[in-house]
Amino acid sequence: MKRSLRAALPSIDTLIVFEQAAQALSFTKAGAQLGLTQSAVSRQMIDLEALLQVALFARERQRLKLTEAGAEFRELIRPVLQDLRAATLRMQMHAVPNNVLNVSVAASFCNLWLIPNLPGFCAQANAPQVNLMPHVGPVVFGANAIDAAVVNAERPPEHCEYLKLCDLEIGPFAAPSLLRRLGVGRLEDFGRIPAVDIREGNGAWPRYLAHVGLSRIGIDCVASHSLLLLSHEMAVAGLGVALLPPEFVASGRAPGALKRLHPALLALGRSYYFCWPAASKKRETIQALGLWLQRELQVARARGSRVRKG
Repeated sequence: MKRSLRAALPSIDTLIVFEQAAQALSFTKAGAQLGLTQSAVSRQMIDLEALLQVALFARERQRLKLTEAGAEFRELIRPVLQDLRAATLRMQMHAVPNNVLNVSVAASFCNLWLIPNLPGFCAQANAPQVNLMPHVGPVVFGANAIDAAVVNAERPPEHCEYLKLCDLEIGPFAAPSLLRRLGVGRLEDFGRIPAVDIREGNGAWPRYLAHVGLSRIGIDCVASHSLLLLSHEMAVAGLGVALLPPEFVASGRAPGALKRLHPALLALGRSYYFCWPAASKKRETIQALGLWLQRELQVARARGSRVRKG
């Protein structure tokens, strides 16, 4: 029975070699990626085709192409290999000590606020090692080897513990170079605003202008993004005026500093939450990070910039 089962199924190594060859469409390149010779890759693929009794590759004029069966087989085994890699990583994570936290972080929050400020947390006595994994969209703890997450959402995530870090509130920011070019210094000075818009903001620019009593100002949308990170980079490049949380923005003479054009903020009806599985064995360490995030974000909002001056 053991010999029969072994003969009926390809090895994991063979499937990995096939996946690499299907991606590279070259036995030579696949071998270089895997530390194998071209002939070793070719032999494994010939044996795999013999086992499956179908041609996986078409060899035409020294060019390699996937056959229809090869493309189908690649799609069939892809989730198998992904699940195997995820299961291996998950088991390996059992050996990770409690002083290491793997945190999945909303991409804009990660790049614009957490990374510039994280050294302040890591400098504390007995601080854990924090590994960051930026994400876009929801986080599912059961399917990932993560200990905690920072999410941007309308309400607290379900089936986990959480701390509310801050509400998502935005105001207008622009690069000094753009303001000099247009000859303006305040939001009130604009006749029409070259606006960088937020797609999920439900008409954020008209709402903001109405909020501050400046609906008379026209809007020319120069770009529309789903990520605050991209809106920030557009503003830094001097391409338009962006609505951003003040704690995401460098001020003063810092590299990439933006000028705030109005003191009022508009609430988007969303918040940043720090959440973690209720049964986490690292609960105490996770909470320490969450409380630090909560405190530092309040300080950043109060000073109106993302990092401490000096």
